[in-house]
Amino acid sequence: MAFFLLLTSMDCQVGGAIAQIKDKQYADWIREYTSEILLVGISYDKKKGHACFIEKYFI
Repeated sequence: MAFFLLLTSMDCQVGGAIAQIKDKQYADWIREYTSEILLVGISYDKKKGHACFIEKYFI
């Protein structure tokens, strides 16, 4: 079964969204189902458009 965790942010660097997922341990509840998930961070910027970053993460 595939799991992914998505976090969106406004006017922020896309790497900041991934760091927030890890720092605040948002993925811990998935541990009982799998040890591997995809972290997806999407940042929207009014001037630059959007950016997306996907990272394979092991918990």
